[in-house]
Amino acid sequence: MHSIGFAPADALGGNFLNTPFESVATAMHVSAFSLKSLTTACLPLMQNGGSVVGLTFDASFAWPQYDWMGPAKAALEATSRYLARDLGKQNIRCNLVSAGPLGSMAAKSIPGFSELASVWDNRSPWSGTSTTRSRPARPSSPC
Repeated sequence: MHSIGFAPADALGGNFLNTPFESVATAMHVSAFSLKSLTTACLPLMQNGGSVVGLTFDASFAWPQYDWMGPAKAALEATSRYLARDLGKQNIRCNLVSAGPLGSMAAKSIPGFSELASVWDNRSPWSGTSTTRSRPARPSSPC
């Protein structure tokens, strides 16, 4: 299970145009390249096949306040597709799950997270297809 993501503070919260490359590189390295690193480290444990599962957040939109974590999650999703392509012949699956904005410790580090979460309610796959009453509640962190 890959659940690793990080961006320096200057890569979040509405600072997209002013973020230095070093902060972008850190976000990409920690949030996307780490999936490849973790997967290759675990390959000896998957001699007879296996599954790689990771957590993502919908990278198909430019979310408010999420800034460079958006492109980092897009890179994570692309990395997962390439791993699936290269490892499928070894009977190793690679999939990512997106549960929406979770009220986790990581979410607390995103300035304006509540704005991002409220936009999710309008953009999510549930939006417009069900009533608020029948829509499942947005999950929150167990911590």
